Amino acid sequence: MTDDSLASRILAFARHCGEGDGAPGDTARLRGWLDAAGRPTDEGAALIEALESQDATRSVFRTLP
Repeated sequence: MTDDSLASRILAFARHCGEGDGAPGDTARLRGWLDAAGRPTDEGAALIEALESQDATRSVFRTLP
């Protein structure tokens, strides 16, 4: 996967983790997923690898309102 593709996926995930009107890029940098230039870090690559390795939503999340 290219760095651009990886960064795009990290930003998409960061949209779900950020606070309100915060920019996804800021969230991703604060969490160490992207560096200051917007390139994926090793932690960001590991995040996407972990997300892609999930084959289904865990049953614990199905009961949340």
